[in-house]
Amino acid sequence: MTFNFSRPAHKLAGQFGMNDIGALVVRTGQEGVVPAENFAVLRAKHRMFRQSYAGMLYTLRDTPGAEVASTTLGGDATLKAMNLWELR
Repeated sequence: MTFNFSRPAHKLAGQFGMNDIGALVVRTGQEGVVPAENFAVLRAKHRMFRQSYAGMLYTLRDTPGAEVASTTLGGDATLKAMNLWELR
């Protein structure tokens, strides 16, 4: 999988409703024998109740010409109940 970004970097951040989103996409230039690479990070977080949330993070590292891109997917959450207890 190869992505071709026409500009070196893009950034997006914002909120809608109870959701927070963020994205960063960067293309590095070729440096000698080191090839150019594409990187992307996406973050989504859903706020719940008063102080709790659940979120996900996705990362991508892609080298044009490589057979496989490196990706990671993760999640996290914090649950709070009236400042009495917290679960992470």
